[in-house]
Amino acid sequence: GLHVFLKAKLVNGIDYFLKLTDFEKSLESSDFLITGEGCLDAQTLQGKAPMGVAKLAMARKIPVFAFAGSVSSADLPQLREIFDVILPISNKPMDLDEALLITAANLSRTAIELGNLMAAVSLCSE
Repeated sequence: GLHVFLKAKLVNGIDYFLKLTDFEKSLESSDFLITGEGCLDAQTLQGKAPMGVAKLAMARKIPVFAFAGSVSSADLPQLREIFDVILPISNKPMDLDEALLITAANLSRTAIELGNLMAAVSLCSE
C-alpha cells in the first residue's frame, strides 16, 4: 500500500543505513572493525548489520572482528569467509535468560582479551 499511495521503496535496511550514515568514510581512518550480534548464523549471512559492515571493511582490506553471544557451528565455514576473527562472548553453556543477565560482563571480558591479543601481536612485530 505504501508503494502505491506514497511511492515508497523497499530497500535493504543495512545498505540504506550505511549510506545514510556515510559509514564508508569512517572506514577511511580505521585499522580494524569490531562488530557483533547475538547469534552469528545463516541469517547473518543473508545481509544483517554485521555482514553489511564486514563487506565494506573487506573491500578495503580492513580486518573484521566479530563478537557474538553464540555462533552456529553449522554456518562457521561461511562465517569465516566474512569475518577474520569470530569471538563468542560466552565462556560456558547457559540459557538465554542467564546470558542476557551477564552480557555486559561477557562483552567486557572478551573485549579485554581481544585488546590483550592485539597488544601482544604488536609487541611481537616490533
